[in-house]
Amino acid sequence: MQYTSYLVRLWRDSETKRPETAVYRAEVEHIQTGQRHHFHTPTDLYAFLHQPPAAGEQNETIND
Repeated sequence: MQYTSYLVRLWRDSETKRPETAVYRAEVEHIQTGQRHHFHTPTDLYAFLHQPPAAGEQNETIND
């Protein structure tokens, strides 16, 4: 089985005071390579996390 590790950071833009209009941002960092990806919508973040890892972002194989 192939695996990869990411650190996901989420934050709310502080420019808005009203929670119903809050804008959330995200950053995903590949732990082994340090490569970072930034997202402006939750939809973009989810789409990234649902795709197979990019070349060079796959870690070692785990034998179960």
